[in-house]
Amino acid sequence: PGLAMPILSIIADLRFQDVLDILFLCVVAYHLFLWFRGTKALKALVGLLVLGITFTVARTWGLFLTTWVFQILWQVLVLLLIILFQSEIRQALERVNPLQALGLRRQGQPGKWVQTLSEVAFQMAKRRIGALLIVQRADRVDEWITVGQTLEANLSPELVLSIFQKQSPLHDGAMILKEGRITHVASYLPLSSNEALPQHWGTRHRAAAGLSERCDALVVVVSEERGAVTLLRNGTGGEMKTPEELSRGMAEAIRPAASPRVTHWDRVRELAKDQAMVIYARHLKEEKDSNIEHEAIAAIEEMIAGKDVFINKDFIDQMVAPKAAPQRPVEQAAASAAGQRRMTPKYSVQVTNELFHNGNVEAWKRIIESYKVTHPDIEVRIFYENELINDINTLFKWGKVKTGGLIFFQASGENIRNVSKLQKYLFEGASPRFEQFLKLGVGKVLKLF
Repeated sequence: PGLAMPILSIIADLRFQDVLDILFLCVVAYHLFLWFRGTKALKALVGLLVLGITFTVARTWGLFLTTWVFQILWQVLVLLLIILFQSEIRQALERVNPLQALGLRRQGQPGKWVQTLSEVAFQMAKRRIGALLIVQRADRVDEWITVGQTLEANLSPELVLSIFQKQSPLHDGAMILKEGRITHVASYLPLSSNEALPQHWGTRHRAAAGLSERCDALVVVVSEERGAVTLLRNGTGGEMKTPEELSRGMAEAIRPAASPRVTHWDRVRELAKDQAMVIYARHLKEEKDSNIEHEAIAAIEEMIAGKDVFINKDFIDQMVAPKAAPQRPVEQAAASAAGQRRMTPKYSVQVTNELFHNGNVEAWKRIIESYKVTHPDIEVRIFYENELINDINTLFKWGKVKTGGLIFFQASGENIRNVSKLQKYLFEGASPRFEQFLKLGVGKVLKLF
């Protein structure tokens, strides 16, 4: 009773401004956690939280010497944190830039130089010439790099090849391009400290990832050892197979495009486009057939909502012979391999993370692995943009799937079960909460089903 009275008095005196103040601080704290998650700054913030709790306990218990030491340390610690984490603080302030939110920042347009850059990148890859090519967009890159030699010139294959030849004094470093023109060469980039980068990436790739983590620039990396071309954006990237694929990826990133809000009926239209569903209604004489109509409509609504649907054989009109649609080669191979096994419709999973990056992909791998271990007789297939995805790693190449995008999956087998639970876990794996599936050690299987 003695503790309840002060709490009740606080609640009684609570104003609307106090509630708004608490909600605002909660939102700020949540976004700070999202921004600093996965960086070294988050570990420092956790350490500060522990020190703050220790200081509070010491002051409450009357530990005067400990309290006095902490009061002196706080004054120095604030300045020390600003110096150590100035880059993280700067990135956080840039994310709340009102000009960026209002779309007032200048965006470039892809031109013929994009195709020229793609072709010369693959020419260098064929000759095993290493190169770093930076395409500046809205953010200034000279704030993050050590600028080398200034060179104002139009982009041409001959000039690029001559600069990155091993005998050239300017080959060591990166070339910076702005609106299709070469502005600087022999520039040095900051290295990424992300521990989740692929193990085969060397210093050149880590430097490219380090710059793309700090600004919106596109970075093209030509590997001297493997003869591969990689496009990086927002700290992630994927290997490009052809000059056309590289040109398409760069053009999509450079071209300004507003990401539309995906509504419920947008998802339904995507589902209809993917499944080619035909629905018709007619009046039947028998009363029992009228009940079957209502059951069929309910089944269609559940199918659109992504739930498991039991197809009653009475739903099928026996007076109409079903016409088999021509199958594509991939579908024919899958159908012959499946034999007479049942097959579910394609269920949609909406991506709610900012990008479907390698962390989301790893979470999906572990979820599907757990499902297959529990149900070894069931096969799970992934689809994106009406195409069967044989390698799920391709889904995070240069930010291929963004927030609001839809990825489909389908299960086939004789005794299909737990599909709704699989869809629920895949949705979690495509959200910012994907890390809950990565806590188990390597080589261990999650027990989800």
